[in-house]
Amino acid sequence: MSDPLGRTPRERLEHYYFGSVPPHALGAFRILWGVYFLIAWAWKLPHVALYYSSEGMAFPFFPAPVGMPGTLDEVTGWLSQAPAPAVALSVYLFSGLVIILFLVGLRARAALSVHAVLLVYYYFLQMHTTESSYDRALFIITVLLAMSRCDEVFSLEATRRARRGEAARDSIPGWPQRLITFQIAFIYLGTGIYKLTTPDWSSGAILVDALESDWSTAVGFWFVSSSLPNAAFDLLVLQTILMEVWAPFLLFHPVLRKLFFLWGVSFHVGIAVMLNIPPFLFMVLSYVLFADPDWVRRYSLRAHSLVIRFRPAGRQVTESSS
Repeated sequence: MSDPLGRTPRERLEHYYFGSVPPHALGAFRILWGVYFLIAWAWKLPHVALYYSSEGMAFPFFPAPVGMPGTLDEVTGWLSQAPAPAVALSVYLFSGLVIILFLVGLRARAALSVHAVLLVYYYFLQMHTTESSYDRALFIITVLLAMSRCDEVFSLEATRRARRGEAARDSIPGWPQRLITFQIAFIYLGTGIYKLTTPDWSSGAILVDALESDWSTAVGFWFVSSSLPNAAFDLLVLQTILMEVWAPFLLFHPVLRKLFFLWGVSFHVGIAVMLNIPPFLFMVLSYVLFADPDWVRRYSLRAHSLVIRFRPAGRQVTESSS
């Protein structure tokens, strides 16, 4: 299809990758990212001593060095040793403050940078217990978000700029948003190819095993014991593979991505409800970065205006980005 501006395919690709985008999708995603981590933080708060202290079940990836650390592995082992419960709680409370800062958009990029460092700390501290490959995706996305202008709208920084009479930017560099969407697309594609080429995923037996395992919830046990035929589980496995393999193509299609959004939401919510694996819901949150920019701007501004209404009258500020 010819380009209306007469650009070559390379120029169109460069414009897509390095061009500017409206700031609303990244602003909305920053808030969703903060809510996601704040919920996870609150869930673990009563169990900090168990997860992250020397009196709990923390098994650092690198052993503590004998004497002064001399290699990178020894330095990492020294930094990632489980501290005393009081220290572990202090670090964890600080991590919660960092999450709140980028959630509300106060020094958001600095807070996201600190949050990325803390993700690495907790990753190595708990490598041998519950940490998974999705933690690497969370780290990568957090770093990319920290390098973006995600606080341009829907943030306390934007409110402060508006009070000073500074106009908000209509567009920001789009490459961090593009890289995050590529990361999400390749996560789907990689897992889909793995399942497509792994014999265990050739039938619904693997799904039945999962629903009968310790990962299953009460809903999962009810579902697997509902006398469904084996063909039903075969079909569920097949649709999972198809969804993941086709994700990179459907997510970037201006029409079909709406269908994928419904498909993806039902898929990830189903996993969270039946297999007690909610962390991958961050994939659903990323859909806002794929959506039509005008749609995101319209509905995110509408949601933002509802929040503004509940502020005290003396503190209401109409942002110029509106």
